Parts: sequence; structure tokens; C-alpha cells
Amino acid sequence: MDEAGRKGCGRPGRAAAAEAFHSWADELSAALVAEGREVGEAESLARFIVAAVEGALMVARSARSTQPLYDAARQVGVLLGAGG
Repeated sequence: MDEAGRKGCGRPGRAAAAEAFHSWADELSAALVAEGREVGEAESLARFIVAAVEGALMVARSARSTQPLYDAARQVGVLLGAGG
């Protein structure tokens, strides 16, 4: 993730969260590239996976259910070709 993508966070907590999300996506992207994916595809896919997991966490908390996490994990597995 470039520095321009990291800017624009108004509050310290928001900036810290953004940095954490970018860091996770960077690590995941590097792993996807190491597995043979093209850099642009890996970066996009990594950002999507982080967003999907974070969204699943929000839904799981609000629903007081772990099912959204299992659903997200299964679909990410399908997306990555692991079959779920």
C-alpha cells in the first residue's frame, strides 16, 4: 500500500486502525505474490480479504454469532481456490 493510501485519517484511533489494516493487507499480499499471483491482483485480493474478515467481525458481534466468521472463512477459501 502506498503512502497516499495511508493518509487522510483524521483521528489517532482511525489512523492506527488504518495502519493495522494496511499492514495486514501488505503481509497477505506478499504471501499471495510468493504463491505466484501478480502484484496488482495480490494487493487487491489482500485488501478484499481484510475487508471481508473485518466486516464479518462486525456482523458477528452485532448478531452475537460466530456464523458470519465461518461464512467469510469458507468464501475466502473458495476465492483462493482452497474449496472452502
